[in-house]
Amino acid sequence: MNSETAMRVVAFYACLTLLSQTMASLPCYLTRATENGDNEHAKDHPLYEILSLVPNDYQTSFEWRESSMAQILLEGEAYARVIQDGAGRVKALDQLASHRTYPFWTGERMAYRHTPESGGTIYYLNSEILRLPNFSTDLKRKALSVVQYHRQTIGRSIASNHYQSRLLKNAAVPKGAIKTPNDLSPEAVQTLRKQWNERHAGPENAGNVAILYGGLEWETIGLNHEDMQYMEMEAMSLNDIARMFHIPPHKIGDLTRSTNNNIEHQAIEFITDTMRPWARRWEERMELSLLSRAERLQGYKITFDLNALLRGDSAARAALYRVLFAIGALAPNDARRLENLPKIQNIWADETYIQTAMAPLSKIMDVLMRKGPSQSAPSEDDKSGAA
Repeated sequence: MNSETAMRVVAFYACLTLLSQTMASLPCYLTRATENGDNEHAKDHPLYEILSLVPNDYQTSFEWRESSMAQILLEGEAYARVIQDGAGRVKALDQLASHRTYPFWTGERMAYRHTPESGGTIYYLNSEILRLPNFSTDLKRKALSVVQYHRQTIGRSIASNHYQSRLLKNAAVPKGAIKTPNDLSPEAVQTLRKQWNERHAGPENAGNVAILYGGLEWETIGLNHEDMQYMEMEAMSLNDIARMFHIPPHKIGDLTRSTNNNIEHQAIEFITDTMRPWARRWEERMELSLLSRAERLQGYKITFDLNALLRGDSAARAALYRVLFAIGALAPNDARRLENLPKIQNIWADETYIQTAMAPLSKIMDVLMRKGPSQSAPSEDDKSGAA
């Protein structure tokens, strides 16, 4: 069992591409904390362009992350060589082949051994490598891949696919058979088959009434119990593969248990239970390898925007924006930014608003219980003026 064999399983390939492409499509930003506690995009930092647009001179950000995620799932880990300029700032991320790169523990720190296709061996220090591992209980060693963790499940699915291919190859299961009480010579069998095909084969003969004589009987042939078990096994394998990736089956085309009522919640669960842990793993690993300790203390962070997956339909977004605007949580330009619309060049578009017609009940009672001007006693100035 290897990665190429596993990728021939349709369900496995669907899960692999779904996770890789979803991870690659998430907006990735370098942000920094401001004095008022907000986070702003650090567009003036060299790392911002590397993460958002071009990690190197031969890959886009989407391609680099898609390939890295696929390597994590297939090989256990993904690696990139951190190329720095003379000032020690990251200027590129050069992707390394996972199956040619191995981490090892020197006794004090991590190091990496890489064997290029051209031959030889290159050793890298921990500070020179961005390491993105799969789940592991011991990161002093190379993490295992999904294929290594679930060889038996994937193998069972491959065996089921092979069985069905053999079963259905060249229509190996006929729709029916003609039974006869007497033995027929080979010549008689051929004659009977030829006559039957001439009268009933082809679309022009569809629906013709068959007339059987001489004790002949028609018997319909279907899949036997063993065949049906293999068919059920394939369906079980699909769900097992979806479970090993923590993916709802409907995301890879199995709508058996999905309804209009639960499919939206399953889509949200995919984001919160599947993609959020992966995003967090990537964020912390990149912050550890690409940001200095001083930059981390200054409030620099690497963030994947999961809100891009939670946008929903236009009506739902509009309703959410109305509610957030009404309670003063969202300014007009905030909503336009979330919709990728240009900013309104007006200071009032950056203000937040609340409905002044509404007030706490306790304040309203204070107003109602307060005495009016005609009921209040005149002040000393009023008295002197009256005199």
